[in-house]
Amino acid sequence: PPILELIADQTTWERPTAIQRVVVPAVLTGQSVVASACTGQGKTAAFGLPILNLIHNYKKMAAPLALILAPSYDLASQILEDLNLFGNPLGVHSVILSNESTYEKQLQRLDPTVDIIVGTPGRILTHIKKSMEAADPGALTITNPRLDLSRLRHFVVDECDRLFGLGFLPDVQAIWQALPRPDHRMQRTVQMVITSATIVPAVHNFILRVAPVHRLLDLNATLAVPKTVTQLLYEVSKPRKLSLLLHFLKRRGNVSLREGKVLVFTRTISRCERIAEGLREKRYTAAALNSDCTNAQRKAILTDFALGHISVVVATDIATRGLDIPGLTHVINFDVPNNVEDYIHRVGRTGRAGEKGTAITFVCKEKEEFYLNDHQLVVR
Repeated sequence: PPILELIADQTTWERPTAIQRVVVPAVLTGQSVVASACTGQGKTAAFGLPILNLIHNYKKMAAPLALILAPSYDLASQILEDLNLFGNPLGVHSVILSNESTYEKQLQRLDPTVDIIVGTPGRILTHIKKSMEAADPGALTITNPRLDLSRLRHFVVDECDRLFGLGFLPDVQAIWQALPRPDHRMQRTVQMVITSATIVPAVHNFILRVAPVHRLLDLNATLAVPKTVTQLLYEVSKPRKLSLLLHFLKRRGNVSLREGKVLVFTRTISRCERIAEGLREKRYTAAALNSDCTNAQRKAILTDFALGHISVVVATDIATRGLDIPGLTHVINFDVPNNVEDYIHRVGRTGRAGEKGTAITFVCKEKEEFYLNDHQLVVR
């Protein structure tokens, strides 16, 4: 198939990951799929490549054939970039609908050549509602653009647990309700593909509603972090946490942050800003990444981080969910995460795609206990 030739020509991949080995053939059969795996295992390619291959073989429909939801603009952008790498040579056209630009500007992207829509739930739902409110929606044309889901064949909900954790469950359900339903003229149903690091109750209930018949591909029998990540724990009093972080940034040896890229997690925006400022005062190139940042600021920070112009990014959980940061060597849990799922998502930013990484957690002994045992953990 052409997609295999593109993989050989444009990547250095030698073999599929574990999740790709099971998800790709399942998606190609057309059955609904629920895939649970830790981050950094190539989930985007697992659902993206077979969908691209299927759309390449479909007859052009002059309407989107696949809709992919992501928790954030950053993750949606990464998915779009991956799709375009393989889709452009195949003539499969993908666009993004998110909060990075206005609704009116995005309408101009919705021409009849669009095959795949990638976006965040809020903006996708806005497009759906606007299309339904149109007095005479008519046909999808360049002069009358709108989001037309009447021909949709594939609906992907990526990072489902993160989406629901951010409060997007009502939006995702509303989008699903707007999808075409089979009738006497159309026997096919929309294929559901749901990926989630963990199958929490909200995700489980959603699956039962939207895809009661599905194939469950669970690569996370237990909550786990990638085996490529070394996990370290340090007991430290709250006032000395910043000093310990600075110590690791200066020292040499086994546990040293002098080389590579460091992502520091905090619980609050105010602490995120204070730590970044404290690092800058010590002449480190550091930036704060949180929900107060604009999309332009986020993009600039992540670009500088990827290029090595920034060595340390201090962030909150919401600001980094779903991000794939190339070359990230260390994750620091400056504050203990609220639950096991958040820990896995934090730590999963490093050690991706087989690369080695280190996760260091600072624990205030007088206030919290944190146990790591054979890649399983309990926060008390």
